[in-house]
Amino acid sequence: MVKSIISIIISVLILVAGALYEQTVVLKQFNEFEATVTDLIKKSEEENITVEEVKNMQKDWRDKKRFLHIFIPHNEIKEVELWISEAISFAEYENYEELTDKLKVLKDLSKEIPKTFLIRPDNIL
Repeated sequence: MVKSIISIIISVLILVAGALYEQTVVLKQFNEFEATVTDLIKKSEEENITVEEVKNMQKDWRDKKRFLHIFIPHNEIKEVELWISEAISFAEYENYEELTDKLKVLKDLSKEIPKTFLIRPDNIL
C-alpha cells in the first residue's frame, strides 16, 4: 500500500515537473522571438529595414522550431512560417505598410500560441 502511494506521488511529481519544463521552454522561445519581431516592427515603421533582417528572423525561427516541434503542434509552427514568408515577400517589394502588418500578426502569434501551453484551468479542463 505504501509503495503504491509513493509510486503515485512520484508519478504526479514527474508529470508536474514535465509540464513546468514544457511551459518554461515554450515561453522562453516565444519571448525571444517576440523581442526580435518587435525590433523589426520598429524598423519597418521607420522604413529602415532590409530583406536580410527579415530573413535572419526566419533563420532564427527555424532554429527555434526544431526544438519547438517537440512541444507544440505542427499547425502552430506552420502558421508562423506562413506569416514569416509573407513578411519576407513584402520586405522584398519594400511594401512597408503590409510588412508592418505581417510583423504585428507575428508578434500577436508569439504572445497567443504559448498561452495554450500554460498551466491554467481552461487549458486543463
